[in-house]
Amino acid sequence: MSCLEDLPDLAILEIFGYLKSTEIILSFFDLSERINNLLIEKHYFEDVCHLPLKIFNYMCNDIFPKMGRDMFSLKLSDQISCGQLEIMKQHHFCELLPNVTSLQLYVVNVHSLKYYFDIYLAQLHCLTIEYDGTKVPRVLGDSLFNKKTHLNSCILIGNVGIHFRHNEIQKCFIQNLTLRLDTIIDLLLLFDNLPVLKRLNVKFNQKSLDYNDRNIRIIDTYDYSSLQIKLPHLHDFTLKTNYNLTYEIFEMIIKNLKYLKRLHLSYTNYAEHGITESCLRNTLSHLKNLTELNLLLRIIYFSIDYDKLKSNDDDKWKFYFSINETQKEYVLYTMPYFNSTFSMSFDMLLNTPNSHIFYSVKKLNLSNHNEQISFSQIAHILNKKFPNLTCLTFGYVLKLSDSGLLSNIKLNKVMNVDFIHNTKYFQQFILLLPNLKELKVSYSCLVKCNGLEQIFNKIRRLELFNYEFITLITVLSHFLSLECLSLHLDKVDNHMEKEEKYRILYQIVDGMKTLYSLKISSNYQEFLYYLYKMFSINSHMIVNLYDQTLSIWK
Repeated sequence: MSCLEDLPDLAILEIFGYLKSTEIILSFFDLSERINNLLIEKHYFEDVCHLPLKIFNYMCNDIFPKMGRDMFSLKLSDQISCGQLEIMKQHHFCELLPNVTSLQLYVVNVHSLKYYFDIYLAQLHCLTIEYDGTKVPRVLGDSLFNKKTHLNSCILIGNVGIHFRHNEIQKCFIQNLTLRLDTIIDLLLLFDNLPVLKRLNVKFNQKSLDYNDRNIRIIDTYDYSSLQIKLPHLHDFTLKTNYNLTYEIFEMIIKNLKYLKRLHLSYTNYAEHGITESCLRNTLSHLKNLTELNLLLRIIYFSIDYDKLKSNDDDKWKFYFSINETQKEYVLYTMPYFNSTFSMSFDMLLNTPNSHIFYSVKKLNLSNHNEQISFSQIAHILNKKFPNLTCLTFGYVLKLSDSGLLSNIKLNKVMNVDFIHNTKYFQQFILLLPNLKELKVSYSCLVKCNGLEQIFNKIRRLELFNYEFITLITVLSHFLSLECLSLHLDKVDNHMEKEEKYRILYQIVDGMKTLYSLKISSNYQEFLYYLYKMFSINSHMIVNLYDQTLSIWK
C-alpha cells in the first residue's frame, strides 16, 4: 500500500481540493517537511480569517512558531472571527512572523490598526484593509500616504470613503491603489501626490457633496490639463461614481489622462437631455493609447431626442443602449464587458440583444421589474447572459410569477444570494439554487418554507432580518452546516424576557456544532450589553461589543 509520501504533489493537491482549509491544516500539518513546504507554498497557513477559535489558537501556538519565518503573507479578520487582531497583539504572535511583506486586515475596531502598522508597515509591499463602521480610520491617511512607506499595492475597502484633511496626503510611491473616496477633492489630491501611479480603482460615496464655496472654487480652478504631466504612468483607471460627478468634470479628467490603456467606468447621474454617444466618443478620442474600454452608464433624464442619442460613427468602440421610457432612464454599455460586477433593472436587461453575453460578471444586482416574469424565465435568462454568475442581489421587489411548472434549469453556479425584499416567492426561487452557500434573507421567508432541507444543509453563512426568538431554534435546525450567523434585530419582542432570549441564543451558539461565529446587530444597546455580560462568562468564547453589534467567536 502506498503512503502519502509516495504521491506526487499534484495528487496531494487534488486531495486538498476536496477538503476545507481547517481539515487540511489539522490533518496534514507536520506529517513531513515536504508536506509542510507544500502547505506554505499554497498559502494554507496565511489565511486564518475563517477559522473557529480552537483552530486559530492551534495555528498561533503550534504552527506559527515552527513555520512563521517562512510566511510572507498574512490575512487576519475581526469581521467573522472577532478578536483575531487583539489576540495576535496581546500574545505578541506577530513576532513569530517577522518576514511578512503582504498583509490583509479586515477590521471592526480601527484602533487596532496602529499596532500592525508599527510592526509591519515599513517592510510591506502589499496592504489590504477592509474596515467597518460609519467613520474612516484616520490612521489610514496619516500613515499610508507619505514617503516613509514602501507600498507597491494598497487596497482600502469600507462602507464610507476616505476624506483627506488639508496637507494630510504627501508625495508617495504607490503604484497600484484601490480605495473609496468621499469627494472629488480627494481624487484631485491623489492625482497631485502619486507620481508613479500605474493602476487606480476609485469608488465614491453615494451622493457625496462638494458644493460648498471653497470646494466649488477648487474644482472649477483645478488645472486638469496638468494631469498628463502629473500621471505619466497611469495606464489603468477604474471609476465608480453615483450622482457625485458631473459629466463636464468627468470629461476634463478623462481626456487629460493621455496615457490610459484601460478605462473601466460605472457612472450614474442625472442629465437633463441625456449624454449622447457622440459626446462620449469625443471625450474618448483624446485617449490615443486606449486598448480596453468598459463602460456602464446609467442616466436619468428629463427629455431626450432619441435620434440624437445614438450616432452612426463606426470606430473600435461599440456602444449599446437599453432604454426604460417609463422610468425615464437609460443604460449605455460597451461589449465585450470586462468587469466582474453588473447592475441593471430587469426591464432593461430584457431589452438587451440576445447575443450580448456577460462572461466576466460574477456579481449581479437586479432592480425593479414592472411586468411579471416566471422563475423558469429568470433562470433561463441569467444562465444565458451571465454564465459565470456566483452572487445575485435583488435591489427591489420584482413582480414574480408562480405560474407554470419550474423547469429543470437551475442557477448551479450561484452561491451567494440577497433576497430580502421578495418574501412571497422565496420558496419557489430558492429551488433554482441547488449549490447555495451564503444567504441574506428576511426571517419571514424561512418561517414559511417547507421541504428545503437539502438546500439549507449546504448553506455556510446566513444573515437574517427581523427574526423572532420564539421560532429561531426551529428554523435554524435546518441549517446543519452553518458556520457564520448574523442576526439583525429592528424591534424588541416585549413578550419574552431577556433571560429567555439569552437562553435561546446560547443554545444556538453552543448547540450548533459547525457554527463558530455569531453577530447580533440592534439599536437596543441595553439588550446588547446584557448579552455581552452573559456571553462573556464563557471562557471558550471571545465576545466583543462594538458600534451596535455584538460578536461571538467560539
